[in-house]
Amino acid sequence: MSENIENNNLKKNSEAVNSMYYTIGGMVYYFLIWILSVLIVRISGYEAAGIFAVCMSITSSPAVVALYNMRSFQVSDIHGEYSNKTYINTRFLCAAASMLFCLILILIYGYDFHKASIIVAYMVVKACEGIADAYYGIEQMWGRMDFSG
Repeated sequence: MSENIENNNLKKNSEAVNSMYYTIGGMVYYFLIWILSVLIVRISGYEAAGIFAVCMSITSSPAVVALYNMRSFQVSDIHGEYSNKTYINTRFLCAAASMLFCLILILIYGYDFHKASIIVAYMVVKACEGIADAYYGIEQMWGRMDFSG
C-alpha cells in the first residue's frame, strides 16, 4: 500500500461529512475575506481600500501559479505513484515561482515601498494557501476533510 494512505491511523469520515466540513470551511474563508475588505474601508478609509483592491488585482495572476489545481491529480493518485513529499515540494516550488512573478510585476509597475509591501504580504498569504492545498489533498486522501475545513 502507498505511503499516502498507510500513514493514516485515523478513522475516515463519510463523504457527506467531508463535504460539509469543506463547504463550511470555504464559506467561512470567503466571508472573512469580505469582512477584511469591509474593515479596511471602515478603519482605514477608501484610499486603503483602493490599495487593497490593487493588491488583490496584482496578485491574482501570480496566485494562479501558486494555486493551480494539482489536488485533483493528487487525490486520484490512489496507488501512490508520487509521495506526499513530492506534492508538497511541488507546491513550495510553485509558491516560490508565484512570489518571483509577483515581485517582477511590482518592479514593472514601479510601486512604492508601502504599496509593494502590502502586495508582497498578500501574495505570501496566497502562496501559503497554495502550499496548504497540498496538505488538504493528503487529508482528502485520508478521508479527513474536517482538518482542512
